[in-house]
Amino acid sequence: MAHPGPGSRMSDTPASAIVVAPATGAAVGEVRHLFLEYAEWLNVDLGFQGFRDELESLPGIYGRPEGEILLASCGDRVAGCVALKSLDHIRPRACEMKRLWVRPEFQRMGIGELLVAAIVDAATETG
Repeated sequence: MAHPGPGSRMSDTPASAIVVAPATGAAVGEVRHLFLEYAEWLNVDLGFQGFRDELESLPGIYGRPEGEILLASCGDRVAGCVALKSLDHIRPRACEMKRLWVRPEFQRMGIGELLVAAIVDAATETG
């Protein structure tokens, strides 16, 4: 795990306690909650992106095989998420990382870095 930057706090939770895995169909409700937390934190109306439709159709544009939603968990608690959206309609093999969110109580533990690395790996595997 990379060391946090200046002024950050270190967690007592080891990186090995964090699990990043694809969201299953059973986790759609949790993904929806995380996306809503992200939008609330952002404090921007995401209507221009069709956010409500996105929430209602999950996994929707992030579904396999073109996309992916990953969840980070710490023990039995979901800590964060990230999604992958295909942009093949714009440029072949292009994609976009979306909805990266780590819940405040899990921030500064390296979870964001783990999610980014995992979604880049997923994008590479997707092609």
